[in-house]
Amino acid sequence: MQFWASWDTISREANAMFRRIYKKEQKNKNFKLMGVSLDLDEKTWKEAIKKDTLKWEQVCDFSGWNGEVVKLFAIQKLPTNILIGPTGKIEAKDLDEKAIEKKLKEIQEEKEKKEAEKKRSKRQSPR
Repeated sequence: MQFWASWDTISREANAMFRRIYKKEQKNKNFKLMGVSLDLDEKTWKEAIKKDTLKWEQVCDFSGWNGEVVKLFAIQKLPTNILIGPTGKIEAKDLDEKAIEKKLKEIQEEKEKKEAEKKRSKRQSPR
């Protein structure tokens, strides 16, 4: 999840990083990226999505800092990113590009390891 806003310069700069990550990972069925905007104005928000060419899912409740998801994830600054693993567990927060790529690789390797163990245990179990 990527928390951002059209009025926040640093958020807009971070969008470039997420475009690169999305381009690399978009075909990975275990990867999803969601932008959560703290915008208050729908027109401005949509213009920023278009201008920044954000092709992944974008949501906004137009409540700014008072939004439920902002409270749920205790967002205190922009931009903020939260990496949620396949089990729904928060894996990391506020990573830079290299750290996100490294963490995604670790999560994928862990998932593959668990799948391989599951296959081995099925082959070994008595029928």
